[in-house]
Amino acid sequence: MARWTRVVYLPKTDADNNSTNEEFSDNSHDFFRDFEEDECQDNDDMYYEFTASRISGDGNAVFPDKLIITDDGVTYRKGRVIGYKEIKIRHSAIGSVSLDKHLLFADIIIETNGGQTIVARGFSRSDASMIRDLLD
Repeated sequence: MARWTRVVYLPKTDADNNSTNEEFSDNSHDFFRDFEEDECQDNDDMYYEFTASRISGDGNAVFPDKLIITDDGVTYRKGRVIGYKEIKIRHSAIGSVSLDKHLLFADIIIETNGGQTIVARGFSRSDASMIRDLLD
């Protein structure tokens, strides 16, 4: 999966005499560069994004559930006609993670220490198991 990023080069200034470098004396140069996701992450931060299947039902045909897992915590995102519903939970606030496995798909149930329950529906069984392992 490729991503587009805009890179802008600004004129360099010489700190000694406060003049601009001859190479960058004209306007700023900008261009678009296509690069792979591996190049995006120059550090070892954890980032996983899981999207529910559109054929699983439960409203996922138009707006599938998404779970984004990072070093900071987990983000649950459910799309709507206008905007989306987003809930962020830190890892320290997660009380338990359980799975409700069906014939083809699985639901992920995340309970927080404060008693809030989030049910993300329609993930593949393998993705659901990986999400549980990442959050435990």
